Amino acid sequence: MPEIITVCHSAHGAGNSPMALGVAEGSFAYAGLDVVMEEMPRTGDAVKRLIEGSCEFVVAGATPIINVAKAGHDPLIVMSIEAENVFAIMAAKHIRSPEDLRGQTIAISGHREQDEMIMRRTLRDWGIDPDRDVELKLFGSRGKNWDAIVSGEAAAMTATIPQPILARAIGFPVLKDYAETPEPYQVGSVTTTRRYADANPDIVRAFLGAQLRAVRLFQSDFAAALPHMKARSKLDDVEVLRETNRLFGLAMEDYVPNPAALAAVIRSLVEVFGEPIDIDVNEVVDPSFATALEGKAPYPPYRG
Repeated sequence: MPEIITVCHSAHGAGNSPMALGVAEGSFAYAGLDVVMEEMPRTGDAVKRLIEGSCEFVVAGATPIINVAKAGHDPLIVMSIEAENVFAIMAAKHIRSPEDLRGQTIAISGHREQDEMIMRRTLRDWGIDPDRDVELKLFGSRGKNWDAIVSGEAAAMTATIPQPILARAIGFPVLKDYAETPEPYQVGSVTTTRRYADANPDIVRAFLGAQLRAVRLFQSDFAAALPHMKARSKLDDVEVLRETNRLFGLAMEDYVPNPAALAAVIRSLVEVFGEPIDIDVNEVVDPSFATALEGKAPYPPYRG
């Protein structure tokens, strides 16, 4: 009997497409795994499921992982999906500059989610007080945030690709694009728990091996990837998704997790929320499973 593996992930994320492709094309079945992918409104909800023990893996950004590690839990990043900051601030059509955001409603998907942290960081860089000069309103998901700026109910939102690509394609302002000045930043990862990895190392290896085979197919066969990109991103624009496929394909080549990318998010969280975070990133990142796949060298331990 195949080993049943549940993976929780956000409802809007093209980065989940390789896994969905691997499920459909048999990469995981070949490894003896029956992978069930469950969509959640936000990555924070997915990570809660992981800590509760109702799923074995999540696809998530760093912020909810850091939040649960700070609370004393044992999340473990075992593969990177996107380790550079590709967030962007997109605005409704009536917004022409950051100054136009004063007095406006800003859409966020959840409190203490990664998009809120990036939005607060960017507003402060612009000299805009996120608590006094704007209203940060929770809409619940990336898709609802997007609907809010399209309708004009909100003036701006934060998200990773493909939303910035789509915004430019349809003429919506992109006020800030962090991808233009690359910085290490754990935006997406495959994460489990230390206790699960210690108890089931062979399953973790089989799962990540199948995921990497799915990534290779995602990189090489856009036609095969396209229906899964549409389903996971909730977008239909083929050219937007083609560029998303190209960018994610490049990012996923760097699949060995880097402790420095996680540490960069911790620095942002400390700066934005003003609370100390006393965790050892080297305990939250385990590159050993990923380095075993194709013999890639690990990143050095973080010493900052």
